[in-house]
Amino acid sequence: MPWISARQGRVNATTGLSQTLFYFDCAVDDLEGGLARLLDMVNAPLFSAKTAEREIGVIDAEYQ
Repeated sequence: MPWISARQGRVNATTGLSQTLFYFDCAVDDLEGGLARLLDMVNAPLFSAKTAEREIGVIDAEYQ
């Protein structure tokens, strides 16, 4: 979410065995726009195979 980063906010996620939690922080004035983008990302994800493979490596490293 470069939109959040451009407003000095932060974006992150954590993945467990059966769920992934997405979260962000931003200024109060940017909350509505941030929520709209987060909902869009969850409703219509754009995961490429390369991105998924990278995440598998990150999750595996955290598990180990």
